[in-house]
Amino acid sequence: GRLAYPYGMVQKQTEAKQFFFIVLKNSKKIGQVRVDRHAISINLDSRYRHQGLGSRIISKASRLYLKQNPHQALIALIDPSNHPSIRAFEKARYTFHRAVYLKREDGSRKKALKYVYVPTQTQGLRTGQFKKLVPV
Repeated sequence: GRLAYPYGMVQKQTEAKQFFFIVLKNSKKIGQVRVDRHAISINLDSRYRHQGLGSRIISKASRLYLKQNPHQALIALIDPSNHPSIRAFEKARYTFHRAVYLKREDGSRKKALKYVYVPTQTQGLRTGQFKKLVPV
């Protein structure tokens, strides 16, 4: 589905392989989606959370990004305790792939859940091909 009026998105490319999608309501920024080297993240103003917007915003940003970057897969690395984020990505058709451990600046490791969004067949890829596409 489309993102319902009065919400809109503005895309901005910063560095190579890094995109920002600014989420607007009545010309006011209420959140952003960032795609950095095929890893997607979302930040939504707390006043707009728990309204079902997260999954719609993730879905729209994913489609916009992949329209310009066909034959790619997107990944989301989610904190296992962040249940609203897990639900939002699952509703946006991201599929759980595996648990991973991310290295922090201090050298310690943090567990994250890796979710994958793969272009549909209409975009030229079959779902079973995602393992070849996921960045390591």
